[in-house]
Amino acid sequence: MISPLLSRAAAIVLGATLLAVSPVGAAGPARAQAPADASDTVTWSVEPADASSATGEAWTELTLDAGQSVTEHMMITNRGGSDVVFRLSAADGYFTDSGRFTMLPADEASVDAGTWITIAESVEVGAGDSVIVPFTVDVPANATPGDHPAGVAAGILTGDSTIGVESRVGFRVMTRVRGDLAPALSVADQQAVYSPSWNPFLPGSLTVTATIVNSGNTRIGALPRVTSSGPLGLFATDTTPAQIAEFAPGESRTITTVMPEVWPAFSTQVRTTAASLAVGGTEPLREATGSAQTTVATIPWSHLLLLATLALAVVLLRWRGTTRRKTVARMVDEAREEGRRQGSMTNAGLAVLVIAAVAGGIVVSGASPPLASTGRSAVFVDVDVTPLSLAPSMSPGTPPPTPAPARATWVMTRTSAVISVS
Repeated sequence: MISPLLSRAAAIVLGATLLAVSPVGAAGPARAQAPADASDTVTWSVEPADASSATGEAWTELTLDAGQSVTEHMMITNRGGSDVVFRLSAADGYFTDSGRFTMLPADEASVDAGTWITIAESVEVGAGDSVIVPFTVDVPANATPGDHPAGVAAGILTGDSTIGVESRVGFRVMTRVRGDLAPALSVADQQAVYSPSWNPFLPGSLTVTATIVNSGNTRIGALPRVTSSGPLGLFATDTTPAQIAEFAPGESRTITTVMPEVWPAFSTQVRTTAASLAVGGTEPLREATGSAQTTVATIPWSHLLLLATLALAVVLLRWRGTTRRKTVARMVDEAREEGRRQGSMTNAGLAVLVIAAVAGGIVVSGASPPLASTGRSAVFVDVDVTPLSLAPSMSPGTPPPTPAPARATWVMTRTSAVISVS
């Protein structure tokens, strides 16, 4: 079981969640003082309290009607070794991008709930002592329903007479004005940039930036979601970024989401949605959603380059095949023409050879008797024809036999030639 001392220490740590350090010019309130001994380290805490002691709460939550007024309290504990005069202040509050609550700096005027709080300008706290300081929250009669954040703090001013630095510690005072509570979310300024992969076998990445706005009148959290899909829902992806823990009405958060596996589909629909989340300590509210959609070009450059390369290769192969077929056909035609030309020349040469052989071998042996069948005079020519090949049964080293000459008889007339071989 946690001891009361530890519980109170934890409450002090939780209560002192607001820390602001801001420059204050010489025109600032003169009553803000530094410690009497500047060499001493000033340590203090601030926490919600009632009229007699600290409540142990981290901050103050109020639900009031328009025109209503209440008195609350804060406890300031001086943990240093010297008496300190603390400067007290109240200002509009807001949530940072990291989700921490803080107050407007001292040189920036409040316009909302910070102006509803009335508190003493300063208080002196002795070394090691605690002081409870009351403050009043007066809700204007024309206050709008919903949540109005503010904060109260105790601080010290250090520095010279020209420029000082104010250090403040405090807690939030969240006032909800009764009425029509309308939580709402909207998504604005969505942008998407696609980075393709030059490896056609890997997807690209999609970077989506969007601003989620608390457009209602209550503080809520938000759960973002980013989806993308190509035509007909192809290559759908879904990513859930980190949730927004809490932000006040009118505040916004810009989220950036990287979707690492998005296949190019020429055109991709990108949608960012946000669903409201209830925050601790508030009554249940109806759910609110907001969304925005954009279209981004996702051109598959690597795939198109690969297809173009393949198409070029097919065209080159077809062109090369057609050229080769044409070359072969031309070579065949040339070979045929060359064969016909050589055949004609060979026939002519053979004819000349035969005529020459006949003319050279003609032996006229007197008057030729007339042919028995025709009664015409004829010339008889004897031609010896020697075979050009050996018998296949000849054994090596055996001299070839003397071939028997074949006898060819040419019979020529005035109009025709008859050749007989005996």
